[in-house]
Amino acid sequence: MNKKTVILVDDDLTNLTMGSEFLAESYNAVTLNSGVLLLKMLNSALKAGRPLPDLVLLDIDMPDMDGYEIINQLKQTKDFKDIPVIFVTAKSGSENELKGLSLGAVDYVCKPFFIPLLLKRINLHLHRIEQKLELIKSNICLQKTVDEQSKELRTLRQQTAF
Repeated sequence: MNKKTVILVDDDLTNLTMGSEFLAESYNAVTLNSGVLLLKMLNSALKAGRPLPDLVLLDIDMPDMDGYEIINQLKQTKDFKDIPVIFVTAKSGSENELKGLSLGAVDYVCKPFFIPLLLKRINLHLHRIEQKLELIKSNICLQKTVDEQSKELRTLRQQTAF
């Protein structure tokens, strides 16, 4: 089974190093130290036809562009809007969490975090995406079956009429 790709975006080298270590056991872990680099990497992958990441872990407080601006750009870009984003940040408080979730994040985790719990949340969101894709495939297959049976029914009605 192919490992899912998770990108960790944080401007703190310690967080990137630690994150890379705990993510690498279960995922293809990519670390970036700015949101600007994330956007460049996503655009580059898109142009080159490479797969996009399965999930992004995103800090909020970063120098060039904060996490709120980054997620806003992601959600406004057709090709990136469905990439799930989990905020992993020291910015605690209900207002910040509400803002992050309102901008489209699927989860909000405050630092310091318990690594097994964060991994469980990542796995939960990735599993939810897989289930959604399976449901879409099932719906397409079901629609195809309905279309075929409808066509057969029309043919039978025409034959009966003649």
